[in-house]
Amino acid sequence: MPGDAGPPGDSGNEDTTAERYRRTARNPLTPRDAVAELLASMNRVIEITEPDPQLPAALSFSRSRQAALAAKRGIAKGLAERDVADRAEPRRRELPERLQTALRAIDDCISGMQHLDRKRLEIAAAASQEAFAVASDGCVSIGTADQRSVGDEAAVSRARYEHRLMSVLAEMAALQERSVATITERLGADEPGIPWSFIECAKAGVELSTFETGGAGLPPSPLRDLLDRLAADMASAKRRFGPNR
Repeated sequence: MPGDAGPPGDSGNEDTTAERYRRTARNPLTPRDAVAELLASMNRVIEITEPDPQLPAALSFSRSRQAALAAKRGIAKGLAERDVADRAEPRRRELPERLQTALRAIDDCISGMQHLDRKRLEIAAAASQEAFAVASDGCVSIGTADQRSVGDEAAVSRARYEHRLMSVLAEMAALQERSVATITERLGADEPGIPWSFIECAKAGVELSTFETGGAGLPPSPLRDLLDRLAADMASAKRRFGPNR
């Protein structure tokens, strides 16, 4: 029937196969070594399915051979397009490593903040048990009712708790600052406009789900602000440079 997919090996199926492998080879996140191995595999299939006139037609591997030839054609085209794109944007070759570093920085920041927040809560709870008042900014004060009778020991204890809390908050701020700096530099988000990394991924039709959801679920922080901005940048990149634009 018109519109139905043909049997394996027909021209429609071969075009679909070639396009699928073209996208794989062109994908900047697919390691070139993996693409080279894929191409070698197709060459092996083509070699072992070489028609043998001494074999009966029933033992022909023509469909497998046609599929492998279509895949090889797609890979070659995808690699050629990839080379052109890499010459236009040399940093594109670094994209897999850059994205991995950025994603690792996000994970490390979130887990590190959770660890530090638990530490902050433990210190604050210990201070509260000694009747100290703890503010969200890390300041520790002596309760109003006890201010007149406070001794040197209580004053020293108050200062110790406050120092510990301030140190934890400083660690949290430093972690956020380092993480945000790493993520923005790795993605090219420290430059004006849409990050080049997102533009290249959009052109290749690559989905980056981590950068499409923003900072939902995270508490207010520089990391959350950055992820929200990156989500907007990714949406813009897909609209302007995606395959369906």
